[in-house]
Amino acid sequence: MRTKRAMLTMLAVIMALIFTVPASASTPALQYPYGYTLVGGGDLTITGYATRGAYPGNNDVLLYKGSALHSKRDMFGIGHFSHTYYNLPAGTYYFFFPGNPWSISDVTFTFH
Repeated sequence: MRTKRAMLTMLAVIMALIFTVPASASTPALQYPYGYTLVGGGDLTITGYATRGAYPGNNDVLLYKGSALHSKRDMFGIGHFSHTYYNLPAGTYYFFFPGNPWSISDVTFTFH
């Protein structure tokens, strides 16, 4: 009886892990809390304000066109920032700022 109960408990724990850990945990949308969907083409200018905590963390800024990584670079800097991506083909883009230790605000995206 105890062996059966122990096996059922272990099975319940394994099932809980299988159904609570998302299969897509490596997608950028889950790793990067500041995500935006953009539709357009041409030159894309991004402006905003950023602060960074003093502890280690991710600095990657990612731009995807569909599911393909189009650009990966370090964060634009602390304080007011403006960055332009040039000659982007028309389409749907997904833009991700890094999460902790960054805080991002007043963000605008302009295709021109």
